[in-house]
Amino acid sequence: STGLPDQSIACLPRQRPSYERPERSRNAKAQARHRAKRKAYIAQLEQTVAKLQIVLALSPDQVAALPPPLIRIRELEHDNELL
Repeated sequence: STGLPDQSIACLPRQRPSYERPERSRNAKAQARHRAKRKAYIAQLEQTVAKLQIVLALSPDQVAALPPPLIRIRELEHDNELL
């Protein structure tokens, strides 16, 4: 005997007790939720990038034609007061 574990025993798959199996299922569900959240976050980032690319594609004349944000803010504040 070499004092090393028998190779045939070391290659056998380890059986987990039945009480550990739900934990694995819960971890799988948590991982799936994480993947879904990450996918939604990436989609939101892609939308933001697309919007910013459109804004950057505007010519200086087009940018100058945009209304000043302060005017729009005042309009929205007025609309909110009417609610």
